[in-house]
Amino acid sequence: MGSIRSPLWRHGGTVHGPKPRDYSYALPKKMVLGALRSALSAKLAEQKLTVVDAWTLETHKTKALLEVLNKLNHTKSALLVAHGENANLERASRNIEGVTLSAPSGLQPYDVLKHDLLLLSKDAVMRLTHSLDPEKKPVVVPDVESIAPRRNR
Repeated sequence: MGSIRSPLWRHGGTVHGPKPRDYSYALPKKMVLGALRSALSAKLAEQKLTVVDAWTLETHKTKALLEVLNKLNHTKSALLVAHGENANLERASRNIEGVTLSAPSGLQPYDVLKHDLLLLSKDAVMRLTHSLDPEKKPVVVPDVESIAPRRNR
């Protein structure tokens, strides 16, 4: 009979016991981008999407950011999307309940739908339009000659 852990004995081992399995599923990137497009258009249709010039705060205090958010009709929760490193905005927003700061590259459809108000900076909008473009057109950079003013001789 072998050992006392043999399946033949009472309180012995299980012959084909349960094996843990990972049931997670990674969504395709195109499907995630389509969901993000849909979530952004839903926020725009509800008039809960606001574009600001830039997130420039003089201080890292929470009170200063709350004043700005109250001017922008902040009610329950807000998702702030800013491109680049902004230490004052990051420090001021992390102590407010319901306010989340995100980068345009890390924006998820669930976050957009979960928050009541979506506030985007102009740089973040430019990054999002480029990353959400379904045709992935290359960015047209003007020639240096067309930028420089022409001199009349």
